[in-house]
Amino acid sequence: MIIVMKIVIIPSADLLYNSGSVIYAKILFEYLLNEGHDVCMIGACIPNDIDARYKEKIKVKKNLLSHPIVDDRIIDNMQYFKMGSDILEALIEINKEWGKIDIINAHYASINSYAAVLFGEFVKTSIIVSSFGRDINIGYDSCDLMKKMIEYSYKKADKIIVPDLMIKKKILKSFSSINADKIENCPMPVDEKIYLKGTLIKCKSDNIIISTINSCFKSDKGIDCIILAFSKVVKKFPKCKLFIAGQDDNEEKNNYLRLKKLIEQLHMEKKVFFTNFLSRINVGRLLDITDIFIDARINGNFSSVLIEAEFKHKPIIASDNEMSKRIIEDGKNGVLFKNGNVNDLEQKIVKLLVNTKWKERLIEGTKLWCANEGKEYEVDICMKKMIEIFKKIVKQSV
Repeated sequence: MIIVMKIVIIPSADLLYNSGSVIYAKILFEYLLNEGHDVCMIGACIPNDIDARYKEKIKVKKNLLSHPIVDDRIIDNMQYFKMGSDILEALIEINKEWGKIDIINAHYASINSYAAVLFGEFVKTSIIVSSFGRDINIGYDSCDLMKKMIEYSYKKADKIIVPDLMIKKKILKSFSSINADKIENCPMPVDEKIYLKGTLIKCKSDNIIISTINSCFKSDKGIDCIILAFSKVVKKFPKCKLFIAGQDDNEEKNNYLRLKKLIEQLHMEKKVFFTNFLSRINVGRLLDITDIFIDARINGNFSSVLIEAEFKHKPIIASDNEMSKRIIEDGKNGVLFKNGNVNDLEQKIVKLLVNTKWKERLIEGTKLWCANEGKEYEVDICMKKMIEIFKKIVKQSV
């Protein structure tokens, strides 16, 4: 028997925000609709990269923050109150239209999930919290209010979804009252839009392109480390260019200005380029022309772009945080450098530029990884697993 579910998705941030968790929300949203389910997603705007057929399925609420979990600026309680109020208002409107919501899938344990849980308790709706790492790794220690919202969300949720078992272990370690069976592992899929034809990023054929792609320029992304290492590399390999993709979600652009100042101090203005916001299609295009991809994030949050670089079969250098080590076997399908160590990163870049046979072996390693361990990140496999979790929750609630 076909079960048509009524599902509301609350993404982790503004739908224009190019983070892995927001990309995942869009993939899930479109996949569920394609499968015939009734789905509504709450957002501050309607993004251009959503299938035109489904744009009317987005419930727009203006007060949603660009990102509910922040570590470089203060979010006061009134802002959280406004955001929570908008989410509750949207849920009440959707519930009135549908008669009943089967599942609310809130992305990030934060104000999103807290509002969902409060609503779920009132109307007896099942709540699934998708936790991607930033909530438990950063949000939990950011302020007392966020800590309480995260704790209450985990406690009251019917199910917690994580993209990697490392996050499950962190949650269980932090909250002894949570049963391990409550947490399901379901990887974040590779965004198939990266395979579409994008706008050509112009560069000379003999340029060596090194790139890093991040949702934002916060210090924990390790971009400072990449710039410092690159400034040493380019002295030996002057044809190298560094492309930094992403955007500064801080209104004052403090993070961008910090990086720009560093580039100017190093006299690298003609060697380092900011691409600003890239569509998902053009993220794929940047990866296509990339000779070496670097992910230098300091913390252990899940990196969807690291998976995408694997699927694009690029030589990868990543910091040796716990999450990167779950994906990369050092010297096989990528290279690990000591977290935050500029000299070690420089040495690894130089070795890849000098040793072409090693570089070719790494590329073959990514292909082998994609054919084996990487299979679990394919869209159909990830989405079918999520749908089975949803169906199980709905059956249990009947």
